[in-house]
Order: sequence, then structure tokens, then C-alpha cells
Amino acid sequence: MLHARMLHYLNEVATVGSIRGAAERLGIAASSINRQIIALEEELGAQLFERMPRRLRLTAAGEALILHIRRTLRDYERLENQLQEMKGLRRGAISVATMSGVAATLIPQLAAWLKENQPHVKLGVQVLSRDAILAALKAGEADIGLAYNLELDATLRLLADMRLPVGVVVSPSHPLAGRSAITLGDCVGQRMFLPDRSTALGRAVAAGLERASIGFDMVSETNSTELLKLAAIEEGALTFLNRLDASLDVAAGRLVYLPLPQGAVDPSHLMLVQRQSGKLDPTQSLVVDRLAGMIAALKAQERARRQAEG
Repeated sequence: MLHARMLHYLNEVATVGSIRGAAERLGIAASSINRQIIALEEELGAQLFERMPRRLRLTAAGEALILHIRRTLRDYERLENQLQEMKGLRRGAISVATMSGVAATLIPQLAAWLKENQPHVKLGVQVLSRDAILAALKAGEADIGLAYNLELDATLRLLADMRLPVGVVVSPSHPLAGRSAITLGDCVGQRMFLPDRSTALGRAVAAGLERASIGFDMVSETNSTELLKLAAIEEGALTFLNRLDASLDVAAGRLVYLPLPQGAVDPSHLMLVQRQSGKLDPTQSLVVDRLAGMIAALKAQERARRQAEG
């Protein structure tokens, strides 16, 4: 690819925010990168980076160029994969932008399937916030997004989805652990550790508690799914998670998931999305089909569970 080295240099500097840091990661001299950036700025007649005391910050021109560079690098990677597939080597790569809870549950299953069925496919996983996932998709930095409650617009396409019920989660030794089901009223007087309102789950839980007229001002909050689970396991707190995020710890006997009545808390909306303008190669399409199948299986399990519960 023409000028491929320069494109990688610029992308690394923009990612790290430092010429020295990029040079260390690339294993080349910082002076070499600096000279090439200066030469490119002179050629374009525009400053690409604002030199700040401790880091470099992209200018408006730099932002536009980096967006182009990242799309070019992604397109070239796809071309290489297609050429390899034409040779029968079945190589490929796919980048998934996801959230921590999903990364801990569905992604390991996907990775195991790839190892067994598509061992030459490289799986890249970025664990990001909801807004950062959307930004990565739109910038071409991720091929697909797998997350909860994404806000779709005309630039994104929904590939598969399901709604996961949110329930109360406690340790097996908690006084409420023996219940087969629970209401929000049963949470009154319990020590709660809640998902905070920066998350879709936190907003749904807060709305449910407000509808039930349950006060929750003096409780701990976090946007970390792992910290919520740790608080329940180690500290005896009561928290709220959707069934998928709690599944591994429930299966291991570390947590108990107690279903709430329908409508008590809005469910989590698991969504598999792609950029409208993005094109997936055959290998990437296989991965998407596998993820869609996993979501369909979860839907079937949830449907069977509801039927069994009457």
C-alpha cells in the first residue's frame, strides 16, 4: 500500500497522543516520525497536531485526516483478507466494539467457536462505553458493535437483538437468596449497590424504584458491572443485573438471580449493529451469523423459561 508506513505512524501518534510514545510502540526513532509529520503538514499546508505541554492533540484538519487514514487502513486490511481467501487460505479479521458485561459472556463463546471452526480469523475486541462504541462504528474503527441499548440512527443497521430481563442479584448467603422470585418492595431496607445513571441499566433501575416509590438516595453506585457483582459476592449487597450479565457467576454458584415481575424494571436491549455503509467480507459475515445465532439461542432460552414459569 502506498505510504502505508506513514499512515501507521500518524495513526499511532493520534492514538497514543505522543510522538515519543508512538515511537516506542513502533520501535523506531521519534525524530523520524516527527520529521515526517512536519513534512506532511508543510505539504498539506495545514497543522495536524496541536503541540501541548505533555501531549499532542489533533486539530480539525488532523481529525479529518485521521478519519480518512483509519478507513484506508481498514479497507486495505479487508482487501488483504479477500486476497488471502482467494488463495484458499481462509484468513480474515473482525473488530468488535462491546461492553464489559457482554465481553465477559458472549465474546469468550465466540472466541472458542472461532478457534474450533475458523482458526485463522483474528478477533479484535474493544471494551468501550456505549457512546464510544457508536463513535468507533461510525469512524470505521470497529466492524460491528455488540452492546445494550444503543441509540440507532440512519448510519447504523440493526443485525440482531433481544431483550433481557433485569432481576435482583445477591450472594447465596443473602437473606433473600432463597426466594424463587422477588418484588421491588422486598428490596426496602436492604443494602443496595446500584448501577449508576450514566448507564442504561442504571436509568432503568432508578425509574423502576421511583415508580415503586422506593427511596434510594443513600446507596452506593458504579458504572462497573464487575464491581456490582463483587459487592454482592464479597459485601453482601443487593444489586440489579440483567440475566446474561449475571449468568457466569450464577452458574458458578457465586450469585443468585431473582426474577422481578414483568414491568418492574425495563429490560436490557442487547443489540448487534453494523455501520450502514460498512461492507463485511465473507469471513466477517460468518462471525456475524454466529453472533446472531447466539442471540437467537438466548431468545429461545428466555422464551422457554417464561413458559416454564407460567
